[in-house]
Formats: sequence, C-alpha cells, structure tokens
Amino acid sequence: MSVEAGFELIWKRIADFKLKECEHAMFLAQCDNSPMIDEASRQQGIKHLQPPTRFVETW
Repeated sequence: MSVEAGFELIWKRIADFKLKECEHAMFLAQCDNSPMIDEASRQQGIKHLQPPTRFVETW
C-alpha cells in the first residue's frame, strides 16, 4: 500500500468512526481538549526532568 493510499484509508476510517459513533467521538474529543494535569503539577514534573546541577557544582 502506498503512503498516499494508507493516509487516505486512515482518514476515511476516522471520518467513518466520527459519523457512526458520534457520542464516543465527542467524548474522545473532550478528553483530547481537557488538561490532564494542572499547571502546578506540570511545573513540578518539569523540575524533576532538570539535570541535577547541585552534583555538578560540587566537582
């Protein structure tokens, strides 16, 4: 299957799902557009991803 044909198939299946399963599609859209975490939790998570600079500074 070509990339173009595969892309078209995926989009047609998405459209078919949204037309046939409106209630489920609306629920999934709501999940996609709702924040899973608040800003404070996001900042805390980002802090844990930072490199441990205090160990580097002691060398």
